[in-house]
Amino acid sequence: AVVSTQSTGASLYNDRGQLHRLMGDTVKALEDVERAIQLSNGQGKTAVQAYTQRAMLHMRNGDEENARVDFERASYLGGKFAACQAAKLNPYAKLCNQMLSQAMEQLQ
Repeated sequence: AVVSTQSTGASLYNDRGQLHRLMGDTVKALEDVERAIQLSNGQGKTAVQAYTQRAMLHMRNGDEENARVDFERASYLGGKFAACQAAKLNPYAKLCNQMLSQAMEQLQ
């Protein structure tokens, strides 16, 4: 294994979670990412990465609401990618985008 089960480093769990996610093992990915969040106390760069990964796992499972919450958490901690994704999933932003698209179509 890339990371032994005795490792306690948040970053190592996050990295292994990413590896599991990329290999398609979402169950193990989620376990490792949640452990990374716990060990990081939800703070710092590792937490940004772990919240972002967990959000991506939620998206993969069709759970946009929990994905949005995790993207917002990562964004609050400084994650730029997460901020963009959170904005896309914001229900008010979606509504505004739909209204803007309709208005643009009517102007054409």
